[in-house]
Amino acid sequence: MENYQSLTGITPTSSEIMVKDKLLVGPKASRHLNKGDGLSDEEWRLLPTLFITFKNNRAYLDRTDNNLIYLFPSVSPTEKRVIRLVINVNFKIDQKKQINSLRSAFKINSATLDTKNRYHLL
Repeated sequence: MENYQSLTGITPTSSEIMVKDKLLVGPKASRHLNKGDGLSDEEWRLLPTLFITFKNNRAYLDRTDNNLIYLFPSVSPTEKRVIRLVINVNFKIDQKKQINSLRSAFKINSATLDTKNRYHLL
């Protein structure tokens, strides 16, 4: 199986992922909540656990911008959609500091990425 570095030539500087508060309480968060595809408080709290228990979940490379896309099952047993996280690898905070940055988080139908040529399954 190919990995992110071999496909993009980019080596992530760390395994940390920055989450800006605007994803939780800003206009983007409100838009997703109003559409009904926003993450619940419990899902936000459990995000670190989802990464720790990542086995058998899916990660994709977005070929247009080299973002990583992770798909996780919802923490709700009645939810049929999956959590979609978009991560910008080595996002530049300033001229000296780079960190992986969560760019968006919302729910989608699980088959959404499987049919698009834009994404490469990692």
